[in-house]
Amino acid sequence: MDVCGGREALRLEVNIHYSTCHKCRFHDFPYESEVPISGYGVKRFESEHDVWEIIDLLIEECEGFKKQGRNVDTAKAVYKQLPHFACNNIIYDKQSQMDIKKYIYCKDFGISAHTGSFGDHPARWVDKTFILKSAFAKQEKDAIDGSRKNTNKI
Repeated sequence: MDVCGGREALRLEVNIHYSTCHKCRFHDFPYESEVPISGYGVKRFESEHDVWEIIDLLIEECEGFKKQGRNVDTAKAVYKQLPHFACNNIIYDKQSQMDIKKYIYCKDFGISAHTGSFGDHPARWVDKTFILKSAFAKQEKDAIDGSRKNTNKI
C-alpha cells in the first residue's frame, strides 16, 4: 500500500501545474459557481471544505470513467476543472512545492535526497518521487503532443 496516496498524492501532482491566483472571482468565500459535474448545477461555496467536496466528486467521476474503460487522468481532470469553480490557491500546498523543488534539485544534480540505499529512504519520499516522476512525464508528453498539433497546422 502506498504511504502517499489519496488527496496528498493528488495535491502533489496538481501542484506541478500550480500558478498563482491574481484575485480571481473565486478567491474569497462565499461565492456561487456552476459545478463541473453534469446534473449538479450551481453551488454556494462557503469554505475550502466545500471545494474539496466537489474535488472528491470529480475524483469519483473519474474513477467511474476508468471502470468504463476510459483513459482518464484524475489529477489532470481536477487541474483543468478547478478554475471553473474554485481558486487555484485552494490546491496550493507549501510542502508539495518543497517536495517538487527537492525532486527537481536531486534529479538535475544527480544526488540522492537521503543517505543510504533505496531501502534506507523514507517510504513517503519514495512514493512522492514516483508520483512526481510520473506527473512530469505526463506533462512532458502533453507538451510534445501540443507541439505536434501546432506543427501539423503549418
